[in-house]
Amino acid sequence: MTQRYSSPFLLFFALVFAVSARSQTASTERDSVVMRDTLVQSLFTIEHRPLRAGVSASYGWGAYWDPNFPSPPALTGCDQYSLGHGNNFGLRFMADVPLWGDNSGWSFDPTLFIDFSKPQFSWIQSDMSFDTGTRQLVPFSIRHEVSATVGKAGIGAAMDYMPLGMWHVKAGLDLGIMFEQTYETSLHRVEPGALLLDGTRDTTTGSGSLSKRLSMLPALVFGTSYEVPLSKKIQALPGIEASLPFGSIPQNSIWRWGGESFWRAFEWNVNLSVLFDLTPRKETVPVYVKQEVPVVIP
Repeated sequence: MTQRYSSPFLLFFALVFAVSARSQTASTERDSVVMRDTLVQSLFTIEHRPLRAGVSASYGWGAYWDPNFPSPPALTGCDQYSLGHGNNFGLRFMADVPLWGDNSGWSFDPTLFIDFSKPQFSWIQSDMSFDTGTRQLVPFSIRHEVSATVGKAGIGAAMDYMPLGMWHVKAGLDLGIMFEQTYETSLHRVEPGALLLDGTRDTTTGSGSLSKRLSMLPALVFGTSYEVPLSKKIQALPGIEASLPFGSIPQNSIWRWGGESFWRAFEWNVNLSVLFDLTPRKETVPVYVKQEVPVVIP
């Protein structure tokens, strides 16, 4: 009995399976796959150039020439000061304002600064002294010196450009008001021996202020630096910089324009700037990109 009823059931299930397989095969034969252009969303991180602010310290050297000292410290027709040298150091508070978008290498750098220069001028005088032992005149030399201190404070502005990688080059203008112009004159014997009868070899002969006028000094500034990241928001910029004061020196004016007031100058220094990011640097935005994706078409 069991064998008689099982044959129709097996036949029924075999028929249903065959119809289903034939239907799926026909459906597959009717479908096709094509590639279509489709906008696909993705997240993109934009790194903006930030507004930055910081501080810069500098130390350098200067060459000075064509002095025009009043009397004192220089005696007209006697002293012959011509060339000098000295050191300078300063402090700047600065900002770095990016210009013309994230892909531009240009920025504007306004500054507030204070700096000091210490030029020194000298000339050699030949003289004679009487040697009581040999009872003869002995030649010797006296070095006349003027040591000055000039303090300036003011504002500056420069255009900064990044031509390659993290390198910066800049050019700008500083406008400083000299709030200190002091001097000290001295005499020094060059050869061994005493300068004065009491055995002194070096002596200070005078000191004071070079001018009581308000003195304004413009200067062209050129420099280069390299940016070194210290953290995500702090960068260090070691560099070198040159300064060239310019202008004339009117003598009968309450305002005095010119190269270091009483002389011409060329100064250069090494500096180290530290800048802090003041604005967010990164932003994640959705971006739609056209891509070819497979699409099943019945």
